[in-house]
Amino acid sequence: MVERSYLEEYTDAVLSTDCSLKSVAAKVSVIVFPIFIVLIAVFAVLYLCPEGEQVKAIEQLASSRGLAPAASLPARVQEPIKIEFQGSSQYDMPGERPPACTFHAVQAMKRIGGNFDLIAGPIVRRGKGLYLLQKAIIQGGLANYAKATLQKPKFQEGADLEDMREFIPENVVLGASMPAVYKPGEGTDSDVAAIVDSLFADSGDKVKIAWVKNANEESFALISKKDQVILFDSHKNEICMYFTKDQVRTALLAKLDFGGEGGSPFDYALGFFG
Repeated sequence: MVERSYLEEYTDAVLSTDCSLKSVAAKVSVIVFPIFIVLIAVFAVLYLCPEGEQVKAIEQLASSRGLAPAASLPARVQEPIKIEFQGSSQYDMPGERPPACTFHAVQAMKRIGGNFDLIAGPIVRRGKGLYLLQKAIIQGGLANYAKATLQKPKFQEGADLEDMREFIPENVVLGASMPAVYKPGEGTDSDVAAIVDSLFADSGDKVKIAWVKNANEESFALISKKDQVILFDSHKNEICMYFTKDQVRTALLAKLDFGGEGGSPFDYALGFFG
């Protein structure tokens, strides 16, 4: 059986998304090296295919040839990614849900912060094994919560960041918790801007982190490296990834705005992993 060329396999993948690469094929048919053909074909998908079909076609090509993961492929615009875990509770415990979200947030900072590059790729590819990461974070957070409540029973009623300082791992370095209020339309989102700017600050390969608790007493974590930000929310049972400041700002405001007359109070702390 004659082995099919890179271009033939790629063309099949893209045609399945109702995209035509006839013009691209004509232009690259004279190129000798197959790897150049693949690269040009990838760029063609980015500019000719509908946004929703780009990842599908590229991943078919990448997975069939063991090429670079989708996270490293060029793209004009990276859309936000939200992965919601269905079918099982984030709190696999009988009885009432324990108020352990701050412990989960810290656990997410530890596990994602220490393995950012390994975790970012599967999120971009929407890897099926991500539920194992989510489960490990929740189990780790619950274990730390159980240990903490033995020493401080008041944690059974909830734990703020400052209350649990002694239970935060040394490599999760967070500044003091700061109170803030968001009032839509009144220009009071300077604290939101401070969170976003901190996450996107130019610090080389250092991983930045942020803890946020909204007016509904829901804590969540943000972990960033360069221009990628991962959000872990145990209450919403989701992992998200963002690529621009505007995307992170929009996500934060959606989680902070509860529409109260006096605005929506929240707390936050900024720091880094290392």
